[in-house]
Amino acid sequence: MAKTFISVPTKLFTLIISTLLFLAIGFSMLSLSRLQEDYQQYQQNTLDQGKAQFELHSDILRSKLTVWLESFAELTQLAQQDEFEQFSIKLAKQFDGLQLHLNVENLWLVDGQKKPLFITTVIPNMVQENIEQVLRLQQPQHQVYCQKNCQLLLSLPLLNRHGELVVVTMSASLVDLLYAINTSLNSDVAVISFPLQPGGQSGGEIISASNMPLAESLLAANQENDLNVVLEKGIQIDLTEQSYLINLLPLAQNDERAFYLSLIDDVTPFKAQSTRYRQQFLISLTALFVVLSFFVYAVARPFTKRLLRLSNALPLLANKKFDQFRQVKLKRPILFSDELDVLTNSALELSYELEQLNIEVDQKTKELENIAMYDLLTGLPNRNMLNYQLRKSIANVGRYGHGVAVLFLDLDDFKKVNDSNGHSEGDKLLIQAADRVRLSAGKIDLACRFGGDEFVLVLGHLSSVDEAINIAEQLLVQFREPIRLGSSIFYVSTSIGIAYTESADEKAEDLISHADIAMYEAKDNGGARYHVY
Repeated sequence: MAKTFISVPTKLFTLIISTLLFLAIGFSMLSLSRLQEDYQQYQQNTLDQGKAQFELHSDILRSKLTVWLESFAELTQLAQQDEFEQFSIKLAKQFDGLQLHLNVENLWLVDGQKKPLFITTVIPNMVQENIEQVLRLQQPQHQVYCQKNCQLLLSLPLLNRHGELVVVTMSASLVDLLYAINTSLNSDVAVISFPLQPGGQSGGEIISASNMPLAESLLAANQENDLNVVLEKGIQIDLTEQSYLINLLPLAQNDERAFYLSLIDDVTPFKAQSTRYRQQFLISLTALFVVLSFFVYAVARPFTKRLLRLSNALPLLANKKFDQFRQVKLKRPILFSDELDVLTNSALELSYELEQLNIEVDQKTKELENIAMYDLLTGLPNRNMLNYQLRKSIANVGRYGHGVAVLFLDLDDFKKVNDSNGHSEGDKLLIQAADRVRLSAGKIDLACRFGGDEFVLVLGHLSSVDEAINIAEQLLVQFREPIRLGSSIFYVSTSIGIAYTESADEKAEDLISHADIAMYEAKDNGGARYHVY
């Protein structure tokens, strides 16, 4: 199964990009988490400041009302009076001033038996409960009271000369309080009510607001959000190009509706900063990826080029082109070496070793070929070479139309030489005989030692058997000459058998066998002669 090729720069690039992407995701998550924490901290701070400002200004309004009532009681000398009639008359005369200066909307004055002494309207249940609590605990009570709108409800107990108790209850508008919070926090505020039944967030109603159009737009955009989620985490609402954070503070509730103080903060700069940070982060990350990509490519490219050059040059070793391999520029002139230089040096050393091994193999191969194809004593080809070359010569008969002849030579009475002079002298005599046979063979003919004192000549491209007979006669003449070995002179004749064919279907073994038979025929006829099969 073929493997898909992926270059080293691609692998390095993928590795580095994956690492950077992993780090970038990690840093992004940390950064976004940090931004989210900052945003939540900002939201919590806004909520805490809203609560603190509401409590502060509520305390201020309550303090103003308390101080005014206590001061009025001292001015009217209530503590020296036997009854509350004069105090009630004078308090009624101050109601218009209270409305004008302290935004008091209603005033209720009742005695210890809950008998009204002066009231501006019917006493609501919430006011009655507040009065009962004051009479029971005999200490001031206050709370935020919401009906159609929200008011600060303050109940204060007062005593006359006889220690009789009277309760003064005031309800003051929160308009000035909202304005003060708006000024202190530099945020818009609104009082919003929602029905208590499930899904009541869709029936929200704005009681009052520092910026009514903005509050109405935000309430309309918040119809689909869960009120409990808004109470717990707040909500961010985008209007056109502005973004607002809304937090709700519970104020009060009656039997039908719940009332909340809504803190509206413009978080457009915060959102823009967050968006700008994300954009800068992405741009920086992209630029870093691009720079590192070029860096990885620039660093890895020379290495891969050298590896490819080496891989392209290695087949030269397989083709035994060692000099050409060493001419390839595999090294580069640098101050420090690296793993590729080690690999290159190893490849160069390998080329020298392979070249030496190849030389030795050639030598051994030639030696084996000589052993397999040549006679070790005479240096003439042996039977293996004879069979191989004779088959080729017979095959060429069909191509060129010439005849092939085999001359089988056997030295006459050679056994006597070995017996009388020893095998050493016999071997020398065979070498001399082989030289005479070799000289009789033409350039395209083959002279072989068949075995012992037997030799074979293969003559090709003959037009007739007569040409083979001529060669045989020449050999007979040559062997009539004595052979000198040192101080010894030997007269050795030879018997020659001739087999001739002009058929390409002739078998090499049969042709040699026929020549052998003819040679024995010549030997039977007295030797020193030839015979044609």
